Amino acid sequence: MLACNNDGVWNESGATLNFELLPAFYQTQWFRLICALVLIILAWGAYRLRVWQVTTHAQELFEEHLKERKRIALELHDSLIQDVMGISLQIEVTDELLPADLPAKQSLARALRLCKSALDEGRRTLNDLRTVSLSAADLVKSFSQLTNELTRDAGTEIDVTVEGRERSLNATMGNDVLQVGRQAITNALQHAHARKIHVLLSYGERLLQIRVQDNGRGINEET
Repeated sequence: MLACNNDGVWNESGATLNFELLPAFYQTQWFRLICALVLIILAWGAYRLRVWQVTTHAQELFEEHLKERKRIALELHDSLIQDVMGISLQIEVTDELLPADLPAKQSLARALRLCKSALDEGRRTLNDLRTVSLSAADLVKSFSQLTNELTRDAGTEIDVTVEGRERSLNATMGNDVLQVGRQAITNALQHAHARKIHVLLSYGERLLQIRVQDNGRGINEET
């Protein structure tokens, strides 16, 4: 640094002064690192909170569905099945009292078959509702039994194929899968009048596919 006095005489050698200007705390590297760490922690906390919310909601839905299944099972056992069984017994008694050549006996016999079919279906549904888990073997057995019951005189063929790594289904999901598969098979038999039905159970890594194919008449173009 150069300077002069009041007489205008300049110094010949300059003076030096060394100093260091420190940054503010928010300008330091460690402050940036702390901010980044706080953001990461907040993001992780938000993610964990969202996962907890979704898991809790799914658990509540599952418990609600399970309660509904228990209620339906109780109603089936205590009311519907007992009522149908009582109707079936009354029809049998009436059928025995009527003469063998009476035309009404054919209608009574048909009504009795319907009652027994309803009883079988009710017991099967009740058993499905109480099942803890369902395996591929359970699904195959159920689909095959349904076809045999609906096609005793029709001669329809059904084959069920299982592919992939099998995993058991919990009671709620297993029953849903069972009902969907049964409805598809029933539609193929009653509406498409199929003679051959192929059911494929395909276990993937994250999903289960059920494919029902038949050689029925299908849907006409107008529909």
